[in-house]
Amino acid sequence: MTKQTELTTREKLKLLVTDRPWDNEPDDAEWFDEDTKYMCQIRRNVNLSLCGYVGIPKSHPLWGVKYDEAYDYIQELNVHGGLTYSVRLS
Repeated sequence: MTKQTELTTREKLKLLVTDRPWDNEPDDAEWFDEDTKYMCQIRRNVNLSLCGYVGIPKSHPLWGVKYDEAYDYIQELNVHGGLTYSVRLS
């Protein structure tokens, strides 16, 4: 009996989608945004979706706030797909 291996999301998409422009894109990038003065990062997750992250200083009103409580602090916060992650690094 042969053991079947489960395909990754990327392998499944290669079978289903012939035009895959993301194959030639990097899966992550990091930069300093001159306009906001924040560190920014984008990463491709296991579902191949791009997720963005922004490092904010301690002086920012959302510093240390859990992502699911952020809208309580700033009602006009507008994020594509909503906030789904936060972590306090220091």
